Amino acid sequence: QRYDFRPGGAHETILSGDIGTPGANTDNTHHLFYHAAFLGLDSTATLDGFTIAHGNSTGAADDNGAGMVNISCTPTIRNCAFVDNTSGGQGGGLYFHAPSGSTPPSDFLVEDCLFSGNTAYSGGGASISADIAVEIEMFFSHCVFEGNQGSSSGGHGGGLVLVDQNNPTILPVTLDGCLFENNTSLQGGGLYNKAQLLATNCVFRGNEATYFGGGIANVSSMHSPKGIVNCTIVDNHATNSGGGVHGHGFWLTVKNTIIWGNTADSSPQIQANGSIVKMTHCNIQDSFIDGVWDLDGEDLGGNIDADPLFVSFPGNLRLAVGSPSLSTGSLIADAPATDMEGNIRPMPAGDTRVDMGAYESEGVDVVSEVELPEDIARSYALNDCYPNPFNPQTTIAFELPTVGKARLRIYDLAGRVVRDLVNETLPAGRHEAVWTGRDNGGRSVASGTYFVRLVAGEFEASRTMTLVK
Repeated sequence: QRYDFRPGGAHETILSGDIGTPGANTDNTHHLFYHAAFLGLDSTATLDGFTIAHGNSTGAADDNGAGMVNISCTPTIRNCAFVDNTSGGQGGGLYFHAPSGSTPPSDFLVEDCLFSGNTAYSGGGASISADIAVEIEMFFSHCVFEGNQGSSSGGHGGGLVLVDQNNPTILPVTLDGCLFENNTSLQGGGLYNKAQLLATNCVFRGNEATYFGGGIANVSSMHSPKGIVNCTIVDNHATNSGGGVHGHGFWLTVKNTIIWGNTADSSPQIQANGSIVKMTHCNIQDSFIDGVWDLDGEDLGGNIDADPLFVSFPGNLRLAVGSPSLSTGSLIADAPATDMEGNIRPMPAGDTRVDMGAYESEGVDVVSEVELPEDIARSYALNDCYPNPFNPQTTIAFELPTVGKARLRIYDLAGRVVRDLVNETLPAGRHEAVWTGRDNGGRSVASGTYFVRLVAGEFEASRTMTLVK
């Protein structure tokens, strides 16, 4: 599902732990990467374009980090995929730990990485922990955690676990533009957090906890002052409580966030459970009863309880025209400068308030997709736009024979990107996107000829279209 590698093209290096009987997981190598503290690796050491797969540390003397272990080492990890690794301890794909007596040498950046199908007792995709006060920050930027598993009988964090062993104020972690999808665990299906967290522009969708915190579980006795900002937390499930977000003894701020369509036996959207949760400019389902705030948390103003009007729930979580979450978030200064896809906030330019959720839109030209599962495509195709020429809008239909990531972009004649219409994983079938002649900044473009380009897997195709005014 990755397209953009460093110069040299899509030629990633595949490191597989499947060195024994092919396909058997029990005789695989323990750790594909093991960076011990004495190595002193800092951010100048870069791992770029590796696929790290099929490590199995179950039963090893050190059973943490089947794919990669970093003991107070902080190499930059970029464009890597951690796939189908199995750990009997923490961090199926990636494990970082700062033990007592060690000093991590630099900030730790994990960027544009995929964690998929990994398994561990805690932190199926990745685990970050510390026993000491660290003077560095941890960054996960535009990473995807999908289909990872923590133990259902006692584990934490199906996708990611952030655990400070003693004091959460000494482990600052930033998540920006990350997707947590279809991860499972006992607590914190998507994310289990016991650190000083800032999560911005993240989507938590379809995660499940067999106890509490389907999307996110925050468990601590300390304040996480930055909290959750411009995130979309939907369609998660917890068997017990806190389908979307669960707090336990935590101080947490939630801002510009949509929490909707989550399920649990109690408190399906958000459960404070003794936490001090302060919410502002959020759209939270069932947060008001007859106009009166009805959540176990503090209403700091600007919160609403209204159908967000996603383009399609839970598939396309961009906001459709008329959404009550458009331009009803906080002032610009209190929000991230860009959204999950890099679009500049606010849209349209000149608005004083941003949108709620991970995606920013100008509220006029919102992409719509029509999935027709009964008409599964037999091959890739980018069909002619209709109408063409057009004013004010044209529909672009394309077909995918298998599930996979698709990118649909509009370019001008000079080859400059005008508009990103689609950039996500889609099911097989026929899809449609609508372009109404606006660029990524929400501005109307000039009359003329434009190209639309579809990239899906190894398939690429382009069509021309003409805007007339």
